[in-house]
Amino acid sequence: MSEPTRGEPLSEADFEALESSWITRDLAEQAKLRRVSGTEGAEIVGRRDNGSYSGIAFAYVWPGEDHTREYYLRRDRPEIRYDADGNPKEQNKYLGPPGRGNLLYITPGTRPELLSDVRVPITITEGAKKTLALDRLSRHDLGGGDLPRFLAVGLSGVWSFRGKIGKVPGPDGSARDEKGLIADLRRLTWSGRRVYIVFDANVHTNSKVNAARRHLTVELTRLGAQVYWVNLPKPRQGTLINGVDDLLAAWGPERVMDLFHQSESAPANDPEPSQAQQLVEMCDEVELFRTPGGEAYGYLPVAEHRETWMLRSKGVSRWLLRQFQQSAGKPPKAQALQEAIGMLEAKAQFESPEIPVLVRVAEHGGLIYIDLCNSAWEVVEISPSAWRIIPDPPVRFRRTKGMQSLPRPVQGGSIAPLRKFINVGSDDNWMLCLAWLVAAIRPTGPYPILVLQGEQGSAKSTMGKLLRRLVDPVVAPVRTPPRSDRDLLIAAVNSWVIAYDNLSGIQHWLSDALCRLATGGGFST
Repeated sequence: MSEPTRGEPLSEADFEALESSWITRDLAEQAKLRRVSGTEGAEIVGRRDNGSYSGIAFAYVWPGEDHTREYYLRRDRPEIRYDADGNPKEQNKYLGPPGRGNLLYITPGTRPELLSDVRVPITITEGAKKTLALDRLSRHDLGGGDLPRFLAVGLSGVWSFRGKIGKVPGPDGSARDEKGLIADLRRLTWSGRRVYIVFDANVHTNSKVNAARRHLTVELTRLGAQVYWVNLPKPRQGTLINGVDDLLAAWGPERVMDLFHQSESAPANDPEPSQAQQLVEMCDEVELFRTPGGEAYGYLPVAEHRETWMLRSKGVSRWLLRQFQQSAGKPPKAQALQEAIGMLEAKAQFESPEIPVLVRVAEHGGLIYIDLCNSAWEVVEISPSAWRIIPDPPVRFRRTKGMQSLPRPVQGGSIAPLRKFINVGSDDNWMLCLAWLVAAIRPTGPYPILVLQGEQGSAKSTMGKLLRRLVDPVVAPVRTPPRSDRDLLIAAVNSWVIAYDNLSGIQHWLSDALCRLATGGGFST
């Protein structure tokens, strides 16, 4: 039974674009590249949002095998974010299936005996497209029966030579992820073999890429390889040349081969980095960013989920302490910890995208996201037709002190039983109450202000607490009135709903301030 094929044949525009990356039509067809629609692309990468997922699907086929292991997607229109200098940067251009281990990319149709033939050097680069360009270079101007100049191998990301390889017991007896070299790397013969690492030109300017190259060198040297670094020219302002595929199209094969001839033997034993450097390198999977207000944040991997923390927070300090303790068997020095956080802050400010952080409710791509605020950092994603619980939303939520978790929603519920627990009175009041609840989970205003009036003992406070618990539960659900605009603003910044109790009257300044909040007006403090 033949394996189903994804998508459709590439278009003429696709072939022209690939040729600009030094990939021929014949090579693209050999590699089984296919054009996929937005629906099929979203299915490949496990997405259900309103993002754009049309693009080219790359089939991962191991040499000597006839089945496709996975498909990875190169998106036509990835999101755009801007760096500290205002330059646009594409985000998540390449996506793979969720929850899968890291794989090596080798051009489909490669002869399996090349995996173990140490006479043929190996090149390691970033991404499938660059791997295809290097595959073409490996056979440029050679006869059909000759061995290729090298075997082109691609990583899905500069750190993707590492991955989860199993579980080990932690200090408390719980199962923890164990990381190490991915299984695909051990399916090639390295001992006595020359290896060229050909990372992008930003290896000169991006410390994470540089650290990945050094760590990969150490690992390959332990396997017996002779490692060389092929240094692409440093990127220039305004140039689009970053990867070896761009360089091959711009320079041609002869000049690029000269870079291989000029490659430097990589240092076999990296000098022991300082504790601060080690801490920074342990953050290879941390996504750094800054807010529009200039605050530095990190999106940290914790167990099976990710968490958003301000870099100058106890949460990040504790995470770094735990990482270092697991790696070195001892805690880092306090000075090293502060230096590492300072270096991470600099990276977040000057090398990372600007992303807003939100509390409880957000909007992205026409969908609404509600932070359940539970220990797994789960989020409810709501579309016009359905909802689902996801662990890794496209927005960043922060947690403030006193926030409590919402229960995980279940299908088939009803709002009707709520009426039994609140003294809402007439049907008209019940409709107003429901309207407020719906508006309270909208990501943008204007918002209605719910006013609860009644005699003493009519359960106004109880009703306010119950309604808040449905949307934004906190330790102190109702508070005394604020004394100033500043107090009100602090409360609004740190919670999604603000609720005040026992107001015998509202002063003019507070009435105006609440109206500004409800309609999206601004404050200056």
